[in-house]
Order: sequence, then C-alpha cells, then structure tokens
Amino acid sequence: MLIYNEQLQELAKYKSTTGSPMISLYINVTPPYDDTMQLHSMIHSARNECREKMDPGAVDDLERLFSQIDKYARNHLKGLKNTRLVVIFADSSGLWQEYHLPVSLPGQMVVEPKPYIRPLTALMDEFKRYLVLIADSRHARLFSLYLGDFEEQPDVFMESDVPDRVRVNASMAETGGQAAGKVYGGLGDKRIESHIKDQIHKHLKYAADKTFDYFRKKNFTRFLIGTPDDKNRPWLKGHLHSYLKERLAGEFNANPTLPDSELKKAAMEAASQYERENERRIIDALFEKSISGNMAVLGIDPVIRALRKGQVHTLVIENGYKTKGYICHDDHVLSSMEENCPLCGASMTEVGDLLDGMAGEAILHNSEIMHIFTAHEEFQKYHAGALLRFSMQ
Repeated sequence: MLIYNEQLQELAKYKSTTGSPMISLYINVTPPYDDTMQLHSMIHSARNECREKMDPGAVDDLERLFSQIDKYARNHLKGLKNTRLVVIFADSSGLWQEYHLPVSLPGQMVVEPKPYIRPLTALMDEFKRYLVLIADSRHARLFSLYLGDFEEQPDVFMESDVPDRVRVNASMAETGGQAAGKVYGGLGDKRIESHIKDQIHKHLKYAADKTFDYFRKKNFTRFLIGTPDDKNRPWLKGHLHSYLKERLAGEFNANPTLPDSELKKAAMEAASQYERENERRIIDALFEKSISGNMAVLGIDPVIRALRKGQVHTLVIENGYKTKGYICHDDHVLSSMEENCPLCGASMTEVGDLLDGMAGEAILHNSEIMHIFTAHEEFQKYHAGALLRFSMQ
C-alpha cells in the first residue's frame, strides 16, 4: 500500500515493546535491480555491523528477522504491479509494516531502535498529493498525482451537454456562414455564440464545483489545471473556488483526450517546476528571517533547540546529507554531541543519520518538512534550517 501522513506519524511515534532494534528496509524490485542480490548484500553488511555493536541477545533477535525478511522477499517480491520500491519496518516484538511505492530510492537497510523514515519524508515532500483537472470546452477529467502514480477518478469524468451540432454551427458562425442561423430557426451569429458560451461556462463551472468537492473530501495538498491552450483557461479559473485558487500550484497545456501517459508527463513537469520554485522561495524566506529577526534559524544545533521547544513550523533539510548524532528515544532528545540525556540522565544512542531523528521530531510536532533537492551553495553550509512558529526571544 502507499504511505500517507497518518502512517508516517505512527512510525515516528513507534517504540518497541521489547526494546529490541528495528530493521528498516528499502529495496528496489524492478529491473535492472536484482532484489535478491541487493537484499543479501544489505543483510551481510547489517549483520557484521550489528555483531560489532550489539549484545548477543539482540543479535539473535536480528538473525531471526533477517531470515524472516529473506524468506518473505523470495516468495512475495516478484512481479509486483505498479511497484518499484518496497519498504518494510520490522522488529522482534511483532511489528511488520510494508509499503509498495511506484518510485525508486537507493536500496538500504538500517538497524536502529526507531524506524528510519527520512527517505519517506523526502518522497512525500517531493511528490505532494496533487489533484489534476484537465478540461476543454467539452470534456473534463480528474486525476490524482501522488508518488509518481497518476490515477484517473473515473466517477468524476465530465462531458459537456453541448451537442456536436452546436459545435459545428459554432464553427460555421465564426466564419460568417449563414447555415448556422437556419439550423437555429433564424438565430443570428451573436445569439449562437452567446448560447455556446453559456454552455461552455455551465460545463466549466460544473467541473470546477466537482473538483472542489473532491479536493476537500480526499485531502489533497495541491492543485494543477491543464487546458489545450490559454483561450478557455481564464474562464475555468474564474469558476474555481477561492480555496482551490489558493492551492493552485501550476498550469499546463494539455487536451483531455490525449493518452494518459502524455497527460501524466505534462502534469509531472508542472508539479516539478512548482516544487523547485517553492524550494527557492523557502530558502529565501529562511535567510531573510534568520537575518532580519528571530523567526528562523540556520544550522543543525539551532534547529535541534527549536525542535525541543516546539517552535518549528517548517523543517528545511539538505536532501542526501547525513551526519551521525545521538538520541534519547525515551525523552525525544537529540544532540550532535555524545552526552547523557539532560532529562533522564541515561546514555544517548548513537545514530548514523541525525537528520532522520530531526525529521521524526518534526512529524511529532506536526511541523512541515521540506527537503532541498537542488544545489544551494549558501544553504549547504548549514545543512538544516527552520522557519519558526514564534520568536526565539
């Protein structure tokens, strides 16, 4: 199944009942990847690392999990439909959560006390839940675009009441033909054109209303519209509810009668363009607010302090950057330095990716997470930043 914010929040909150380590597995299952070789290589590396760091009891628990995952992979990961990546979270207390995603990520296996969710937060940031309306003067189609999956909502397909003969007569009227007036019992060209416009407006308004209802019911994040050209697009936008206008992320040229593959390509290009532009806006806001006031911070340690205080509105992290750190999972305390937990006094656990822990804390505080995928020289000096809910002072 696909993953949504609700599942991500559950994973961020999860704590093993036995205190045993958890396996987080990301494995590509489509050619040219050989999932069997991938998995065996990842298990071999994880086994060697765990034997060096963990006590024999924990290693025995992991060995059973390694065998369980290996057996499951050999029997169930072949020939999956619409799946390029399988993500599995498992521990010895009985947790087994599995997600099938239509996009690829680098394969990896992480063994730590908590689920390793940062790659999923990156995917969900890069691939927001878009609702896509593609319409012309006669047809309208709705698609969902999420994690690279482009699916039509068949129960929302719309076709205008304008009959074919009206469209033909409209064409004749535009060239000054007289036949159109005869068909309509003497109606002049202007009345025919007015009738056609009325029908088109009714169609576009109906499409806009249906889209608004669907957007709210299904909790989409953003909205895209496509039309064959710019001629009818202002009419369509004029009928959009203000709620949709505020969430309109992009526009593109496309005819709703085109093959789905072409529509998907156009929609994904529009979404990608918006995401890159939004990254630039967030980076600009981050630097401006960190310099001019106290509503933003830059750097891993300042962000950790802001997370601890519940100040973070938007966590901004450099995609792909990793640095080790320390976490107290009982008290949700993060640190870039080895130390005892300031709340309970216990030794903190070393983790290979501190930014994963920061992402988990952001989810627990209902903060937004933005991964910066494009190179930004100034931001790469800090690797992390945050827009704040309230001032540091």
